[in-house]
Amino acid sequence: VTGANNQSIGDARLEMTRVGPQITAFTLGGSLGGATRVTGQILSDQGRPYMMIQTTDGGALLRFADLYANMVGGRLTLTQTLTDPSARTSDGVLFIQDFRLRGDPMFERLFGATAAIDTTAGERPGRVVEQTSIERLRVAFARGSGITEVREGSMRNAQLGITFEGRIDFRRNRLDLKGTAIPAFALNNLLARLPILGVFLGGPDGGLLG
Repeated sequence: VTGANNQSIGDARLEMTRVGPQITAFTLGGSLGGATRVTGQILSDQGRPYMMIQTTDGGALLRFADLYANMVGGRLTLTQTLTDPSARTSDGVLFIQDFRLRGDPMFERLFGATAAIDTTAGERPGRVVEQTSIERLRVAFARGSGITEVREGSMRNAQLGITFEGRIDFRRNRLDLKGTAIPAFALNNLLARLPILGVFLGGPDGGLLG
């Protein structure tokens, strides 16, 4: 199966059952770029069904879906509730760990960038690129009709942590987010100096984010 940005899923297997507009069964399997697996299934939490999609190359999956083209690698887990079709929104969480961003000036300014040798398939061997390393991204969201509400978003690396919220209007191609940024060393230092929390969250010799 060929997607956007020259990405494909080999040995793709997709099984889905609908009862009216409601998805009642879903299984996804395949390989991204020949080696990385992508899987999907429906699970249940206290009788509430939700869909889970996982891969160890989140960047490739996002490029395949034409959602974001500047991420490399990353362990991705996406969960989303399967609610009654009459419900106005569906809740979900996107969680990605240990990935790199390339060619995105906004994130380079926020989180910093370092030079690295590009090993991405299809690129010129030995090419030096600027990249930003991110430890984790977590976004809790609610999807509606053409609009995704970002309720709790956070992103961090060794230098900086940010939190954000807002909405994404896909109908108008509009992004409206607001947030707060704090240097990771400052947050660690603040928590370590609190008389009670400092003992459990880092103390004088450690840190919550480090």
